[in-house]
Amino acid sequence: MTVLCALLSLWIGFLHEEEGKLLHLYGRGFSFQVVEPDGWTLDTRAAPQIANFIFHPRGVDWRRADAVIVSRFISRRSDESLEELSVRSRQEFLESCPFAEDEKTFHLESVEPFAVEVYHCPGVRKEVVASAPFPGYFVVFALSARDDGGVESALPVLRAILRSFRWFESPRLPDQRPPEPPGQGRSS
Repeated sequence: MTVLCALLSLWIGFLHEEEGKLLHLYGRGFSFQVVEPDGWTLDTRAAPQIANFIFHPRGVDWRRADAVIVSRFISRRSDESLEELSVRSRQEFLESCPFAEDEKTFHLESVEPFAVEVYHCPGVRKEVVASAPFPGYFVVFALSARDDGGVESALPVLRAILRSFRWFESPRLPDQRPPEPPGQGRSS
């Protein structure tokens, strides 16, 4: 997957939320705002093979962090629902983790429009996954940790990110093509 940030230019705003620094990122045909929580950093180059960008605690390599929050922009057909993404994601998870525990959907407060689910592969990882549909994409934030302690300590960070997220469509001229999904760019 090509990093979404290959399509994005990063502008770090001087607006400060009480929970961190407000960032505004631009893509083809859209932009979005998200907070970089205090004590955490948004890394646009960390793991392009698994995420468009990653939040991890400042001063710790994302691979060694107790918890990370990965963000993915998944291409979406206009008629594709969040429920379809959830079913597909749950199936892929169950196929990849033979020890999977079927947990009930976990809801965080104040995360509209994100739907939140928990995935747990005992002895491997626990993830709290928040997904929402936007034009052309599903935006997914996944808090991933080795254990419950990592998840619990990073839940306030995930809440801050989800509460701060704002999507903006950029106007297109009539002769412009619709925005290309991240990682789907034309080769030169």
